Amino acid sequence: DTLPGVFIGADHHDDGRPIAELEHYLKTLARVLQSVQLRAAAEPEEVTCCPRLLLDTFLPIVSLQAFNPKWLSPDHLRIGSLQ
Repeated sequence: DTLPGVFIGADHHDDGRPIAELEHYLKTLARVLQSVQLRAAAEPEEVTCCPRLLLDTFLPIVSLQAFNPKWLSPDHLRIGSLQ
């Protein structure tokens, strides 16, 4: 049994578009986390959030809401000035 909206597999989405959106989202998240790490190394006093917190915050959204396009929108995933 799965919860409504939880990603199960490619066979449920013949066009492959949601998988591409999820891949794009994960790559974007990785770039944001890298930016946080680089900025923290250069200006530790300027960074008030940590990558672990970002992961804890956004990975549940990926797992439960990955196929709701609004969750993949940059407008809904903006993280300060890092993006």
